[in-house]
Amino acid sequence: MHLKTNKSIQGKLRLLMLVAVSALLFTGCATVHDMSLTKATKTLELKGKGLVLMSMEISNQYKTDFQPQIFLAYVETPDAKEKANRHNFKTDMDGTVSSSNGSRYLLRMELAPGRYVVRGASCNYKSSLLSG
Repeated sequence: MHLKTNKSIQGKLRLLMLVAVSALLFTGCATVHDMSLTKATKTLELKGKGLVLMSMEISNQYKTDFQPQIFLAYVETPDAKEKANRHNFKTDMDGTVSSSNGSRYLLRMELAPGRYVVRGASCNYKSSLLSG
């Protein structure tokens, strides 16, 4: 009985840590933006900003049946110290090509002129029984 209680507590602690890290990721660390230039866009008005076009590819070569998806791409100014200098871009399926070998995302980011660093991306895999 004692062993089951410890596993239950460990599972709850892991879930609590995951929720806390997710809350930090989505609230205090960066500004979250949608992708610019979607299929519904009729005209392009940048208002002094630029449009960065790039692709990002992800694949799981170890377990090819479990291909992850990118849900956030991280871009920031070099040596960013403030929230305004960190940008999270939510990916969408516009321009995304998926296959059994992975996915390639077309990122369309509206940014003010300047230097930026792509810091990475957050990815996950979801199915009816598994999430990771």
